[in-house]
Amino acid sequence: MFKTWSYSALETYRQCPLRAKLRYIDKIADPGNKYSKRGSDIHDQLEKVIKEGAPVPKEAEYFAPLLNTLAEQNPVTEQMFMFDSNWKHTTNRNEAWLYVKQDLMVVQPGEFLLTVDYKTGRKDGNEAKHIAQKIIYSIAGWILYPGLPEYIAEMWYIDQKQLTSRTFTEDTLEAARARLDREVGKMFEDKIFRPRPSAPVCKFCPYGPRGSGHCPVGI
Repeated sequence: MFKTWSYSALETYRQCPLRAKLRYIDKIADPGNKYSKRGSDIHDQLEKVIKEGAPVPKEAEYFAPLLNTLAEQNPVTEQMFMFDSNWKHTTNRNEAWLYVKQDLMVVQPGEFLLTVDYKTGRKDGNEAKHIAQKIIYSIAGWILYPGLPEYIAEMWYIDQKQLTSRTFTEDTLEAARARLDREVGKMFEDKIFRPRPSAPVCKFCPYGPRGSGHCPVGI
C-alpha cells in the first residue's frame, strides 16, 4: 500500500493503478528513455542558469529574458519539500506523506508566490494533468507562505516556446486540497491495484508484455 505520494505517483495511479504499484511500491525501476534524459539534462542546465549565471541553453533561449529576471529575485530552484498527512511542512523524512519538488519558486512578500515547472514534452493533450500539477504545487507554496493574495503557477513548454499560467487564491487551494484528501485517501486504501490498459498509457509503459512483463494485459 502507498505510504507516501507525489504528483507523479498520483498521476501514474490515475492512469493505471498497477503501473503505480510497480513503480512506487514495488520499486521496480523505470529505465526511462532518451526523451526523459533530455528533459533531465535541460532541467540541470536551467538550474545552473539561475544559481551560477551559466548561459541559457539554446533549447530555452525563448525564455532567457524571464530566466534572467527571475534570477534577480532570489528564487528557490530544484528543491524538494515534504509535508505530513496533515499538510504541514516537515523536514523529517519519517513524517513525510507528500513530496513536492519545485523547479523554480519565487516569493514576493505581500504580493504573490510564483512556481514554474519546465516541460520538455508535448503540451497538446496534457493540459488537464498539468493543471492538476499546478494545483498541487500551488498548495505546497500556500502552505509554505500563507496569506498571499495570489498563488501563480506556470508551465514553460521549452520545445513549443509557450507559457501557460494560472492564478489561485487561498480559498480555491483549500477546496482543491479537500478534493485531493479524498482522492489520495482512496489511493492509499487500494489493495488490488487493477491494471487499466489503454493505448496511450501502455505505449510508454516499461512493465507491459513488450517490456519487463510485470503487467500481462498491456495493449
